Amino acid sequence: MVSDPKDGSIRSLLQKGENSLLEAGIEESREETLRILEHVLGISRSSVYLGGERKVSEEEERRFLKIVGGRMTRRPLAYILGETCFREETLWVNEHCLIPRPETEILVEKVIVAIREKRRIFCKSPAGKNGRMGSGDNLIRKFSFLDIGTGTGAIAISLLRTFSNAEGTLLDISREAIEVARRNVQKYGLEGRARLIPGDFFKLSQGPAESDTPRFVFDVIVSNPPYLSELDLQNIQPELKYEPREALDGGKDGLHFYRRLIPLAKGRLRAGGLLALEVGAGQSGMVSKWLQDAGYDSIHRFEDYLGIERVVTAWNDKRN
Repeated sequence: MVSDPKDGSIRSLLQKGENSLLEAGIEESREETLRILEHVLGISRSSVYLGGERKVSEEEERRFLKIVGGRMTRRPLAYILGETCFREETLWVNEHCLIPRPETEILVEKVIVAIREKRRIFCKSPAGKNGRMGSGDNLIRKFSFLDIGTGTGAIAISLLRTFSNAEGTLLDISREAIEVARRNVQKYGLEGRARLIPGDFFKLSQGPAESDTPRFVFDVIVSNPPYLSELDLQNIQPELKYEPREALDGGKDGLHFYRRLIPLAKGRLRAGGLLALEVGAGQSGMVSKWLQDAGYDSIHRFEDYLGIERVVTAWNDKRN
C-alpha cells in the first residue's frame, strides 16, 4: 500500500513513488515514477522537473497512488498505463501482447540500415530527419514486408513510418493481438499500407506462394519470435508472468521457432529478399548456422547495448 505523500507537490510524489517502487524490488524506480507522473499529469519530463513545487489535484494524486500501488505488485507499467513507447511511437498495449523492448528497436534499426544499403529495390535517396522518409524521396517502387508475431505492431509501424514506399503484412496467431495492432495502425493512419492477418505462419506458408495465399511473398521478413527456453521460463522476472506465454515460450531450448521458420521463409522471400530475426542470448551462432545450411547469404550478427548478439540478418541470394 502506498501512503499519502507529505505535501501533495510533484516533487513529493516523485520521492514517494520512487521509494515505494524501490522497496517493491523495481530497479528503475525513478524512471518509472517519472513515467507515471508524465502520464497522470499529462506533462513532459522537463515539466515534471521544472514544476516540482506545483501542487497536484486530489484526483491526480489518487490516480498516481493507484498506479504506483498496481506497479508494486510487479504488474508491468505498460499494462497499467495501457501504452508503451517504441522508438518514436507511443503504442497501445494490453496483456494479449508482448511489451516491445529496446532490443527490438535494434532489430528495426538494423532492418532499416540493411534496406538502405541494398537500395536495389527499396530507395535511392538517404533518409530525412530521424531516419524518416520525406515526401521528396525518390523511390524506386513499393516493397513488401511480413512481420511475424506482430503483437502491438511495433516493428511494422516503425517500418511503415520510415519507408513511404513500404507495404506491410502484420501476422499474429493471437486474434486479440491483431486487434491491438489494428488500433495502433489506425492511430498512425497506416491502414492503406498495412494488412493485418490473424494466423499461424507455419500453416499459411504450406500452400503455394502465389495461389491459395495471395500476395504471401515478400521483399523482407522480420520477426521477434518466442525464444525463451524451458529453463529461462522457470527463472523469469515477476513482470514476465503477466505477459502472454505463447509470445515467450521458444520450446525446450528456446530455438523451436527458428528451426521451422528459417527453411520456410525462403519460400516466402523474393530473390534478394531480407530475413531479419531477433534472437536470445547465446542463440545467434546456431541461428546463423541454420541460415547458412538453408542457403542464405550475407549473414550478419549485431549486438545489443549489453554486448549480447541480439539480431541476425541474412539475404536470400548471392546477388546483393
